[in-house]
Amino acid sequence: MNSLNAKHKLKTAAFVVSTAILAAGCTSTEHHAHYYSANQAPLASTDQVVAGSMGGTGSNYQTQAGGGGSAQAQNMVIPLEQEQLVAGTQQINEGGVRLRKVVTTETVSQPVQVRRESLTVDRLPAGQGAAPQSSDTSGAQPGSAQSSAQGNPLGTPFKEGEMVINLTQEQPFVQTQIVPAGSVVVRRQTSTQPVTIQHQVRREDVQAVPIGNPQNVNISSNLTGSAQGQASNAGSSANEAAGAAPSTSGQSSGAGGSSGITQLSQLTGASDKTSLAGQSVNVSQARVQKIVGDRLIAISAPDGSSVFVRTAQPAKGLTPGQTVSVNGMVRQVPQSLSSLGLDEQTSQSLQGQQIFIDANSVMPANQ
Repeated sequence: MNSLNAKHKLKTAAFVVSTAILAAGCTSTEHHAHYYSANQAPLASTDQVVAGSMGGTGSNYQTQAGGGGSAQAQNMVIPLEQEQLVAGTQQINEGGVRLRKVVTTETVSQPVQVRRESLTVDRLPAGQGAAPQSSDTSGAQPGSAQSSAQGNPLGTPFKEGEMVINLTQEQPFVQTQIVPAGSVVVRRQTSTQPVTIQHQVRREDVQAVPIGNPQNVNISSNLTGSAQGQASNAGSSANEAAGAAPSTSGQSSGAGGSSGITQLSQLTGASDKTSLAGQSVNVSQARVQKIVGDRLIAISAPDGSSVFVRTAQPAKGLTPGQTVSVNGMVRQVPQSLSSLGLDEQTSQSLQGQQIFIDANSVMPANQ
């Protein structure tokens, strides 16, 4: 009997296990079938744009890719930002005046007339009374004596009495009253005067520098700060590929036209100075004529004229008369001076100028 029960339990357990395995297999099969039946991603078309973030400024680059084994073209867009100066006014505390009412006390003297009564008691002989009496006393009427007794209670003969005579005197008293003593007037006035403010604003730019001697790299000349002239040191072919005009024998000295401009006389002696735009400048022993602005200085040419140099960083530590070395590129003065990133007052110094030196570095000659 026990053996039958054991066999029955074994069959039941086997059935349960087989059922569980079958259920798991069905679930797994369904899961994998669902996984592999996912829709395939559509193929990108030839004009599809794939955008991604680049840099910390939220800039995007766009990529265009062709198919069918054709050549692929990729375009990268780097947006540039600049700060614009917005001038305004705000009220600040500049001090003021505190009005405090104070009360002072002083002693004032003023004379006053006061009266005081006095009393003298004296005895007089008969017939010399204080009150005027008639010379004929024999005919005095009883009524007059009675009236005298009413006015003087001690005047009744042989009658005791008492009377009080009060004395008075005046004493000074003081009181004050408020009277107008003038006033204090406070007038607030507002005046307006012109004030010129200066502030540094930032501007983004991209410098393009060829690496090695690439023959298929073209760098536009309107990129501020691009070291096209540095490519000329690697060969004249790279200099021409960068878009700079080939150097002629009249525009260079001692370097066969491949070292760019090394003398300021090459800038001032050219008949068409705008044709020098794009050429590199590597001038040493140049004397600072004046400091025009935070990023603009003027150096002296051999003929006494001024050559303006825009520095990449604020020209700190430079003084007039100092000898410096300038490394940069010749640029044509644009019609819109505001595009140079200089303040309005400094930009006015470039009015009437054809070219200027866009310097990568301005260093004292002894460094």
